[in-house]
Amino acid sequence: MATGGPVSRIALVSAERSRQIEGIILRMAQSGQLRGRVSEEQLIDLLKQMEDAQDKSTTRKSTIVV
Repeated sequence: MATGGPVSRIALVSAERSRQIEGIILRMAQSGQLRGRVSEEQLIDLLKQMEDAQDKSTTRKSTIVV
């Protein structure tokens, strides 16, 4: 998906994270959750949510190790 703008800048740092964000935005658009362009503030919120979810899964994984 060629999006340009802020998502392209994310891809410069992390191609995997960029693909994840693109997938989330696509699903949100297909389900009618988005009305128009995604603002930079919305994008930042999505990144924070992804980071929080990743931190929680990492924490769970580390607590399972015996």
